[in-house]
Amino acid sequence: MIESVNPPPCSAGRKSAPFGITLWLVVCATMSNAGWALSALHELNARGFTCVLLLLAAAIAFWEKTRNFSDFKLAGVHCHRLVRRFKRALPLGFFIMAGIALVGGLIYLPINFDALAYRLPRVLHWLADGQWHWIHTEFPRLNVRACGAEWLLAPIVALTGNMRWIFLPEIISFLLLPGLLYSVFVRLGVKRKVAWAWMWIFPTGHCFVMQAGGIANDLPGAVYALAAFDFGLRLRTSRRRQDFWLFLIAAALLTGAKASNLPLLLPAFILIFPRLPLLLVRPAVNALVILFAVMASFLPTAILNWKYCHDWTGMRLEGPMQGPFTQLLVNCGNWITYNFFPPIFPFAGQWRRFLENTLGVPSFDAHCLTVPPYSLSEGEALGMGVCLLLLLSAIASHFIRRRVGRESAAEAVAPYWKLLLWSPWIALLAFGLKAQIVSSSARLLTPYYAILLAPILVFNFDARLLRRRWWKCAVAAVFVLAITLEILMPDRPLWPAHYVLNKLKESRPSSAYIANANKVFSVYAGRAQCFAPLVAALPPDAKVVGMVTFDDPEAALWWPLGSRRIEHVTHDDTPETLAARGIKYILAPQVCNAITLPVEDVIRKYDAKVIAKVPLLLRVQDGVMNWYILEIRAN
Repeated sequence: MIESVNPPPCSAGRKSAPFGITLWLVVCATMSNAGWALSALHELNARGFTCVLLLLAAAIAFWEKTRNFSDFKLAGVHCHRLVRRFKRALPLGFFIMAGIALVGGLIYLPINFDALAYRLPRVLHWLADGQWHWIHTEFPRLNVRACGAEWLLAPIVALTGNMRWIFLPEIISFLLLPGLLYSVFVRLGVKRKVAWAWMWIFPTGHCFVMQAGGIANDLPGAVYALAAFDFGLRLRTSRRRQDFWLFLIAAALLTGAKASNLPLLLPAFILIFPRLPLLLVRPAVNALVILFAVMASFLPTAILNWKYCHDWTGMRLEGPMQGPFTQLLVNCGNWITYNFFPPIFPFAGQWRRFLENTLGVPSFDAHCLTVPPYSLSEGEALGMGVCLLLLLSAIASHFIRRRVGRESAAEAVAPYWKLLLWSPWIALLAFGLKAQIVSSSARLLTPYYAILLAPILVFNFDARLLRRRWWKCAVAAVFVLAITLEILMPDRPLWPAHYVLNKLKESRPSSAYIANANKVFSVYAGRAQCFAPLVAALPPDAKVVGMVTFDDPEAALWWPLGSRRIEHVTHDDTPETLAARGIKYILAPQVCNAITLPVEDVIRKYDAKVIAKVPLLLRVQDGVMNWYILEIRAN
């Protein structure tokens, strides 16, 4: 019965998949498989990754030779077409955004806090040991989180010895967005002209433009989600096994990027269900592809989480969660706040006091419902520009259709297709019920946004809007806002931020907003090397250094790579275990949270002496904090 449902008449043709996205999926899945395989061989190092890349290059060359380059052409062949395309306003706007992201990524070292606190450190721990291992720590994110992003970072770090180029997966993902968006939108039933406009507008979302030149790992997940839908939709008409295999790989990579993407498997399953009999065609080859995909998914991490903490999600180690309906309520508030509030909001403090004092919202929940005064890549959602444009477009489309006596095209769509189009919203509901309440919840929806947008474009967007002058002006404003944020963002400012803010501080010394902005930009500018003063104070023989830490930008301590190794010091450690691990020096903060040991207890427990005290500003909200270098006295 499902098979009898025809796709919308505006579905794309039977063209084979673009080489670019196919190659990217294969590379990403290969790196995940290589990470686990090299770990099993204790060869997780530059030599191991070099062999993998050479084998991958040989396989791609052989594949292209057998296909006679039928689907792949060198970029220079169509150079004139690209130039002609980017003369048009919307593609030119995207080209400018991509160029700004590339320049920012090349100029600045990555400073995303989560990446420096656990994603990059876990890679450094694995490379130092030559394999994946369960890291000895009291910071569970170093162990329980999905490994897809880390397996992309590992070869870059191993081969270059630094973190200068680890932004490449993000910028590549950003460049792949427009083509995937157009293909998915058209195949889902969006009119071609509408899909063409939104393939350029959608990437102006703040979570995309602000991550494109950095190392936040949500953007690749959006590409995996779109690729899974694209190949699943292609499979409806092509029935090619290659499309089925690429669908499996994209869906696996989607979960391997973040466990929070797991609910998106629901619409993916609804899409692919009619083609499951393809599993019975050449089952041996299918089994190999499935194994290849599984090793790129969240499943290996889930198995390891169950082994080490008896919880496949790993959330048991991250503390208790609130009730599902409380989580849904706060998460929905977070999504609305981060998507509709302005990206520069000087009244953030007043808004939070209103939530806590007037509405009686608990402090932590109020934190999740409060946007920061400045847009930061660590918490950005789709953003006010795209969301308001979409809302205004839906309202205007309703009045246009009402005036001409024609309502939405929803009645002409088959029930199965309606279920497919709206199923991502069911996945969103599941995410809201199960997702732990965090201030970055709206950012975690980055892989969801495009799929959530599709039914609105199918049912609630009238193509006649594309000719309205006010709509074109609104689109221009959205692009200007996105480009402005890229230039002004504290992560990678492309303007003389420190000079301007210092001058403003001198002229307006009483302005708390300017003083706070100056502090934020200063902290972000130095975050990649925030521990440099502490490193400079380390004794020359500090090759293995213990660290009392929980959610600190540890990656800044490892450079230059190979000069020292960082080992975490926990409650369970004894002087004997530290000596067995070669730890003579310990780094400890002045103020510890409830998880880690206070510095006084560390000194007393390990009979240590203070050899240096260094003031550091790691977080704006924490202020300057003293960090201590302790030397364990010889017994």
